[in-house]
Amino acid sequence: MEKENSKKSLSCRKAFIRHLRIFVSDGMINERKEIRRSRITNFLDDRPLCYNNAFTLIELLVVVLIIGILAAVALPQYEKAVWKSRTATMQTLIQSIATARNAYFLANGTNPTSFDELSLGFDSLATGATLAGAALDFRHNDLFEIRLYAESAGGYFVSGKYKGCGFHVDYQTGELRCHEWHYYYKGAAGEFCQKVMKAGELLDNVHNVRIYAI
Repeated sequence: MEKENSKKSLSCRKAFIRHLRIFVSDGMINERKEIRRSRITNFLDDRPLCYNNAFTLIELLVVVLIIGILAAVALPQYEKAVWKSRTATMQTLIQSIATARNAYFLANGTNPTSFDELSLGFDSLATGATLAGAALDFRHNDLFEIRLYAESAGGYFVSGKYKGCGFHVDYQTGELRCHEWHYYYKGAAGEFCQKVMKAGELLDNVHNVRIYAI
């Protein structure tokens, strides 16, 4: 009987110890999980302090440098495009004057002496001269001036980078020429006519005017 009782007590101890180990193990695992969960939560809470959306000084300097390079490349091309648009407006107007002059000559047998004799509207242009010169009539705005001569019609910029540059068209030949009137225009020769307007070679240089073929 004693042996049987001792065996039972030993088996109970083993069972108790086994259950105790399982309990302790489960408790430790749960505690570890809770510690890990709290650490992750704390990390997520502290993450905005470590990772924010602000730019560093180096990043801002790089952005400013890139913008400066793009501006240095794009601005000259933009300026050239603006002046091409302006010259196209003046060139179209001068060619329209030449066409109206030819119609007037066919109807009257003489050249017009003023813009009022031509069937053109100059609502956006004022009367009078802004640049010195021998011409029959003048019209101008803040940007350019157009002129009516006995044998041709022309125009010049009266302000801006290319002041003194422009065009004229001959009534007889109908040829368009690019001008750089260097009494007013102080830029390099050919900078307007050849670089901006893609004119050809220099034809003449008379009366302070460089004339290029278009």
